[in-house]
Amino acid sequence: MLTAEELLTKRIAVNKSMVADPLILEALDLIEWAINERELREYILNFRNSYGVKQFLQTCDSNLTILRKFVQGAEHGTEIDYEWDYLVDYFTSDGDIIGYTEEDSNEINLNTTYLQRDLPEICNTLVHEFCHLVGMEHSFYNPGFTIWKQTAPYAIGQYVQYMIERKMGLDARPPFFPTATWGRRVAYKIKRLFKRLF
Repeated sequence: MLTAEELLTKRIAVNKSMVADPLILEALDLIEWAINERELREYILNFRNSYGVKQFLQTCDSNLTILRKFVQGAEHGTEIDYEWDYLVDYFTSDGDIIGYTEEDSNEINLNTTYLQRDLPEICNTLVHEFCHLVGMEHSFYNPGFTIWKQTAPYAIGQYVQYMIERKMGLDARPPFFPTATWGRRVAYKIKRLFKRLF
């Protein structure tokens, strides 16, 4: 088993041999760059949720376990090969499902309706869905999207999008998760402002 330091530097290959779509191939090239950057691996290892806890939400896995799953590339518990195998299929829907995976398949299903988005957003979706293939989950009940965004598939996908936007010279903003402390500070400042005004 690789140590945390080895996980930060282990090369991950992206198997594109079963992908023919030029748009997805371009996205996978960018993903291969991003997932091999130490910056992303350190983000995963050091992620803190809005409660200040060093853990993604809606999981019992530690950040180290999440990083291990991310690097190992063992889709649905298959052999650890340090390779992300992409098999992409398409569907069309006017609904809000951008993509999905199924428990018994290594296929990522993408909604063609959403393929008109910017390339970094497509990369976000492909990384998010791959995270599901290696055992990272989030609930489909969403009491607040801020909670959902702090699950491993969403947070990692968003960070990859941010890195690729920077690489492409686009307006890039890192994912922001307000902390409980931040909320208390804002509430305190608003309270003081009202006291001064009234």
